[in-house]
Amino acid sequence: MSLRTISVSMSAFLALGTALSCTADMLGRGAVLDTSRMRRVSRSSAPSESAEGGRTTVYFQDDRPRVIVIQYFGETGQVTVRYYLTRPQEYMVQREELRYAAPISVQSHPLIASRILSTLYECAGRSVDPLDAEERRGIQTDVDSTLKWLQNRTGH
Repeated sequence: MSLRTISVSMSAFLALGTALSCTADMLGRGAVLDTSRMRRVSRSSAPSESAEGGRTTVYFQDDRPRVIVIQYFGETGQVTVRYYLTRPQEYMVQREELRYAAPISVQSHPLIASRILSTLYECAGRSVDPLDAEERRGIQTDVDSTLKWLQNRTGH
């Protein structure tokens, strides 16, 4: 057995161990963060399209991105998605959808008619919660796109 075979086998073993040790409980504990003291980088757009635009903010713990907050604005509501990253492929996603009683063009200070919260746990390409393939791809695309933008901007 060559050294390369051992190293490939060891990395496959470590990846398997990471996937097996990643739990909803572990990701939930990783999401308990005070972002008020974290360094942040923002942009005035969201990685996916939105009717009225969006905003992305990334919060860092030391030099590592730990929280990504993406806001999508629309005429009849808004969606805020928070990604709490323990690793780039392991994160908890909290999604908050606000629906307005009337469109913004009718009412400048919208009255919130409904608020829907959902949480998803993603562990190394395996969703801990049931999720359809399109939603999962969209979530992963937004995380990957934001991390790529961040890498281009900061060099990390």
